[in-house]
Amino acid sequence: MTRGDFVVADDQDNVIARTHTIVHENVVNMVDVWTHPGHRRQGHARHLLTTVLATYGPDVEYALAVGRENMAAVALYRSLGFVETGGFIMTRAPGLTA
Repeated sequence: MTRGDFVVADDQDNVIARTHTIVHENVVNMVDVWTHPGHRRQGHARHLLTTVLATYGPDVEYALAVGRENMAAVALYRSLGFVETGGFIMTRAPGLTA
């Protein structure tokens, strides 16, 4: 099992967006995808997630949890190839490119 941290920071090293990854058996789980409220809707989460996708590549599955009421996040994840698989889980199948 491998773990990673991905962060978007401003010029003063303040965290703007972040996620943690846990990789296990060809599945990259993105945990606690978060953007600071004062920096939302500015592309930081998209940058963060495309960096994660580029880091691990197209040959793995990606998974994350999101509440359906968080429509902005759901729309972002869908735009990156994620699909709902039930409840609060969205996955992105291997072989997709961002």
